[in-house]
Amino acid sequence: MKILLAYFWALPHVGGANTYIQMMTKILGEHGHHVDILARHPDGGGVYLANTGERIGGLKLWETVCEEARHHFQSHFPQIDSWIFERETERCIFELALSYLNLHQYDIIHAQDQLSTRALWSVKPDSVPLVASIHSSLADEHQLKGRISSADSLAGKYAEQEEYLGSWTSSRTIVASDWLKRQLLQHYPQSEDQFRVIPYGIDLASFQERLLEEPDPPLPDTEDRFVIACPARLVHVKGHRTLIEALSRVKGRRDHFVCWLIGDGYLREELEQYCMQMNVADCFFFLGNRTDVPAVLKKADLVVLPSLSDNQPFTVIEAQAAGKAIVASNAGGIPEMIADAETGLLFERGDAVQLADKIMEAMDDPCLRCRLEVNAGAWARKQWAFHTLYGQTMSIYREAIEAGRQLKQPKAQEPSLVFFSPDSAFMKKILQTFKKGGGA
Repeated sequence: MKILLAYFWALPHVGGANTYIQMMTKILGEHGHHVDILARHPDGGGVYLANTGERIGGLKLWETVCEEARHHFQSHFPQIDSWIFERETERCIFELALSYLNLHQYDIIHAQDQLSTRALWSVKPDSVPLVASIHSSLADEHQLKGRISSADSLAGKYAEQEEYLGSWTSSRTIVASDWLKRQLLQHYPQSEDQFRVIPYGIDLASFQERLLEEPDPPLPDTEDRFVIACPARLVHVKGHRTLIEALSRVKGRRDHFVCWLIGDGYLREELEQYCMQMNVADCFFFLGNRTDVPAVLKKADLVVLPSLSDNQPFTVIEAQAAGKAIVASNAGGIPEMIADAETGLLFERGDAVQLADKIMEAMDDPCLRCRLEVNAGAWARKQWAFHTLYGQTMSIYREAIEAGRQLKQPKAQEPSLVFFSPDSAFMKKILQTFKKGGGA
């Protein structure tokens, strides 16, 4: 089978979607399938096939479309939110790049987010089934980031429609948690048959091998202090400020610990300053992005994930696979992964006082940590097996292909707030320009 995995954002990057795509590429390849990966190039130079390095659509595509889009918006939507302008322009570029691919060559297309799903729905042949994996609720994340002031605002309505088009324009939509399924059904309660819940998984054998490696580069000297590890991108939704505030409270009563922040992101400088403000800068080590996370987890005494919003984070999966005690927030789908006081400890998201109490409970009770570690490891071996993910995903592929043979997939109607529809005068002009070779 020839499969296209499509992702709207840049690859590679540090995050759950990137991990999922790498994982699916590996396991599909091991079963004899050919996989192409379409994504934005990490240098900002447009769209490319990540598995071959081939850029799609020419290097001038980005700047040409941006210029035309800016003129179009100034003429027709002069008061539009700059975030919506950027979002629509980027989607337009992605959609145009897709038009350069021979999409007929694929047996199935598997989109990895709402935006690539919507773009593919607009340009793909009807004969090629489209399956979507949705890894987060975009509307929920936009609200947490402050991009949406209210659901009734233009940005709020746009975000809802973006979520809708990315979730209902595929033959089947895969989500990893019941929580995300509920989120997506909240505003558009169509038939639940659109969705399939397939939990993530990891290659447990390979992960166990990586646990035995020595961290490289070497880790900071902990001086025999209690080590807390937090593997998470330094972005708002991961809740690092809650962790910093919690450990400032812990420091008032315990001083024999350090915290390793594994990952990087746009909040690094702000979080470093917040550590100084909360008088815990000496307790935190910003390790940045690392390729040896299993080996780092092996050296930790406790893993903490303070997310404000999350679907089914690989941090929890890997901590459990490493047999580590974990304290995590009750955000999103995390309670489906952790049985409180059995396979980990849960706290109310955003509650630094409760997080501090849970951390001290784990620090002070070695027997509790041991029990959590044993239970977490057993749960990981049962729940996160690689072959289960593959089997269930292939079942969805076959279901989508069979449905495509029997009837034409109905296309959802474009909402009025979508400014660049496939048949708009703007899109026709851009397509005509590029088909003539003007942007290639």
